[in-house]
Amino acid sequence: TFTNTRKETELRLYKDWVNAAPADSVDLSIDATNDDLNVPADSGAGGTLTSTAYATITVYAGETVSFEEVFGTNIGSYDVTDFSCVGAENTPSWNGSPTDTTATLDVTAVDVDAANDSQTPIACTFENTRQTVRVELQKQWENGRIGDTADLELAGLESLNTATSTSIVITGANPELDTATKIWITAWVGETVDLTEKLNAPADYDSELSCVPQGVLDPDPTEDVTGSLVVPADLEGPITCTFTNTRKETELRLYKDWVNAAPADSVDLSIDATNDDLNVPADSGAGG
Repeated sequence: TFTNTRKETELRLYKDWVNAAPADSVDLSIDATNDDLNVPADSGAGGTLTSTAYATITVYAGETVSFEEVFGTNIGSYDVTDFSCVGAENTPSWNGSPTDTTATLDVTAVDVDAANDSQTPIACTFENTRQTVRVELQKQWENGRIGDTADLELAGLESLNTATSTSIVITGANPELDTATKIWITAWVGETVDLTEKLNAPADYDSELSCVPQGVLDPDPTEDVTGSLVVPADLEGPITCTFTNTRKETELRLYKDWVNAAPADSVDLSIDATNDDLNVPADSGAGG
């Protein structure tokens, strides 16, 4: 009797995370022509790392193996950025699309012999990279006093990306949008970004923070010198936020009191201020 035993070895499917959100997870699965063991692995995220959990299967020479990953918790919103196999003679079939979560591999006898000789399983890996969004912060002054300043800061709490600048009132125009000192960071989807400003004369201004698109900031607008947002997925452009500082104002009137005035006497009253936008001289007639 000739007995022919088909060559076999172990194949494992791993997961690489790039900038992953700590709570995110994915189910990995392998399916082969003669599938006798399929162990899905829940691979938890938490930074840039290769998962310790893996799916494993016994594969045979000459068969085609299919791979798939299915997201469970998906705060970070990921692109598939690579699929590769170590210990395989053939290049796996994966179309390279950031949304393609499936792949296949044709296992050869050379693969099986090499894996068994080295006692190292064939190892394939899906790599997923967390999506990013540009977050911008700029300053607008309303009736600002020339020379006043505001320090701006952006800080991503997971990525640790930060940016700072100082805005200065140049013209005192109403409004004066300072795009020259706009700052930005690359933030990860799902992470919290803090936005702050520090005014050199905080008592003189009211502060308001707003963002485009609306809804990323809660509340929007935020009437404070600090705010935070959670970066959403599926944005078509950057998030642009603006601190608007409106200089506090009120009405001031100038009157004239006469004491024993001659009936024909008069005086012109006028008021002039640093940011004078209305000056009404008053002709105050005498007569007592």
